[in-house]
Amino acid sequence: MNLNKHFTVKSNWQIWRILISESDYMVLESRDKDTKEVSFHSYDLKTGSPLFENFQLQEKYYVGIETIYKDILYFHKYPKPDLPNHKGITAFDIETSETLWDNEEYSFLFAHEEKLYCFKQGFDERYFYTVDYKTGEILEDIGNDYRKINALRTEADRLNNFNDYVFPKLDFEESEFKPLIRENLNDLDVHGNIEYATFDNLLMFNYHLREGKEYFTNYFRILDLENRNLLFEEVLNKKAGSLFTDSFFIYKNYLILLIEKDGLNIYKLER
Repeated sequence: MNLNKHFTVKSNWQIWRILISESDYMVLESRDKDTKEVSFHSYDLKTGSPLFENFQLQEKYYVGIETIYKDILYFHKYPKPDLPNHKGITAFDIETSETLWDNEEYSFLFAHEEKLYCFKQGFDERYFYTVDYKTGEILEDIGNDYRKINALRTEADRLNNFNDYVFPKLDFEESEFKPLIRENLNDLDVHGNIEYATFDNLLMFNYHLREGKEYFTNYFRILDLENRNLLFEEVLNKKAGSLFTDSFFIYKNYLILLIEKDGLNIYKLER
């Protein structure tokens, strides 16, 4: 298995979310940690080319991503800065970088069979609707039929497929790989939990070592499970004030590493 650097990303602010569409378009949400201003970026994972960078809606603070469905990015707004609930839907085509439609009245629930299911909040209950995912056109008024909505949501959740992803595990103390990882670390004084994942004949893990009194350094390593050799090592965060998790994952044959909270290194895993 060969590890080849594919491309790198450097965001203007801290990366908060990473999502990938069905056409392998990677979307990032980044925020200024002080002002909370948000911007969005997208890259074609196959080529490494940007589709858009530093994109902002008219509302630059109280907005976030609901989901990606069929290469369309759906944004939401917050009705008030101190309220976590979502309101409004803006549909944005990732490939063309165009806003398709915007609706301030509805709130997003889920996507299923080329429809978006959404609701309006009444005085004491919700009223449900379906809209066309491309145009925002109202297709059905479901009223307050919670049973129908719950059944459809269950079906939509069942069809969600995460088979292309490998996420790191946190059960290190019970892992069969614990002895090998400990042997490779040679009794280093590791702080916090060790996250690990396997891909083909590779064992990947990240860990933290204390640097001085105030900081930690987050390291990432790959071992060859056949010969137990160290194949790769990279520093993910040099001066971390706390112990970070979720610093890497694999999508298809792409290894995605979060670097210093505001960058990504993307590698291809190929035979």
